[in-house]
Amino acid sequence: MKTKISLIAGLAAVLCLYALIDHLSASTYLADNIISLPYLQYGTEKAKDKEMGITLDIKNESYPGYLIYDGILVDTDGNQYTSIMDYMLPNNLNAYTHDLLRLYKDDRTRSVDKEYYIHHERAYLKNKNLLFITKEFRNISGKIILFDKIMELDANGEIAFEWSTLDMQNELNTLIGNLPENTTFLNYGEINVSDQIKKILDLPIGQDYYDYYHLNAVSEIIGSPYPGDKRFRDGNLLISLRNIDTILVIDKKTKEIVWHYGPGILLKQHAPIMLENGNILVFDNGDNTRNHSRVIELDPISKKIIWEYGSKSDEMFYSEYRGDAQRLPNGNTLIADGNHGRVFEVTKEGKKVYEFFTPKLNADGHRENIYRAYKIEKNILNDIQR
Repeated sequence: MKTKISLIAGLAAVLCLYALIDHLSASTYLADNIISLPYLQYGTEKAKDKEMGITLDIKNESYPGYLIYDGILVDTDGNQYTSIMDYMLPNNLNAYTHDLLRLYKDDRTRSVDKEYYIHHERAYLKNKNLLFITKEFRNISGKIILFDKIMELDANGEIAFEWSTLDMQNELNTLIGNLPENTTFLNYGEINVSDQIKKILDLPIGQDYYDYYHLNAVSEIIGSPYPGDKRFRDGNLLISLRNIDTILVIDKKTKEIVWHYGPGILLKQHAPIMLENGNILVFDNGDNTRNHSRVIELDPISKKIIWEYGSKSDEMFYSEYRGDAQRLPNGNTLIADGNHGRVFEVTKEGKKVYEFFTPKLNADGHRENIYRAYKIEKNILNDIQR
């Protein structure tokens, strides 16, 4: 069984690599990415001996799919296969990349035409264009402030859509109020930015860089869950601005902010996504004012929380900087407790029915973090192979 799956996985990864190249190539372009994964760091707590791999799986209650986390596939027996690539995921399951996207003028000479720095998100849209998040900067009051930009490239590598937090400052300030001048921005520090990224963004050398909004997720709304409500029409974008505790919907046609939620409720959230029922699922990280995380399901029309996990005393966990959640076909919710390298699944009633700990440890026994995780149907690998 292990050999069979490994062969399928390897073939699927190769096929998907060709599909990735085909998406951006036309006759003159190629995509070449993955130079680093700085988000995959190690936790501060040492792993316990018994917390390795699948530690809980209640059959007939957990969803019987394969687990994918940060490009690694785990079958239902706990075997792991590292040849699975993140772009195997189905539509709207966006795996994390912190990459260099390089477009070539010519496939043979591979001379570089354009380079983009990608962080947090890279996803293919229904129209087969590539959507990702990059950064730009401005010198504001002597500080080098990094702003986020959403970009969409067509099959020829041409820009089909752009949306920038720099351009939208007035609109954002109207929604949430002006950030005070003494705001403590997330300080990247020059040492945490590679020379290659500094070159691509043309960043000044010898200065610290400060993160302003920290756009950490963007996903495409699929279908029209609320017919007649143009805010949530097909193709609009749902995004997360971590540093201002806000999620937004952007009208893809007008680039306007048409819906927002979060200030005073969310704290440093990640990974909002619109479900088939029209509700929004979001990982609400928390911070030192509420030192536990939770996953909430939100009705975007009434803005009422209709389901949550993590606030009861027997549910509490805390992933300060990372996290993800997926609503599974059986109604359960898969949660990535990213800072602790753990993925677990709960029922609608809050019963834990599946748990997995990444066995990837450093030399000191500290567990690697997980950024995002999903369960997929077992037959997806066979579908890709065909």
